[in-house]
Amino acid sequence: MAWVTAAVALTGIGFAAYETVKWNDKLDQFDGATKPSSSDPMKTVLACGTDEPNRGSLPRCQTLYDDLTSAKTLAIVGYAVGGAAAVGAAVLFLISGKEEPAGRSAIACAPSGRSAGISCGLAF
Repeated sequence: MAWVTAAVALTGIGFAAYETVKWNDKLDQFDGATKPSSSDPMKTVLACGTDEPNRGSLPRCQTLYDDLTSAKTLAIVGYAVGGAAAVGAAVLFLISGKEEPAGRSAIACAPSGRSAGISCGLAF
């Protein structure tokens, strides 16, 4: 389980890194979208803005905004899942490395598979 959890952690963090790059690319496109100025066609002005209707005057502004917010959300989820899995993997690796000392007794109880109730066992 420790290795599987470690693989999930690496996959989650890798996915998050990919989505972060995608997020930054879409953000650059959104922030850099321009159009000719209505007062002076020789000048360009920004075409997209988060506070504008439809996120700007170009049809692609809304699509770019949707893509960048989706990538941002997926990146955050990927980092959260990857981080949690990394912690889980570390705990599982630590637990799996511990061995019980010889001569130590233990008792364990679990739900009974044959009837209602619990079964207990003792090892020494």
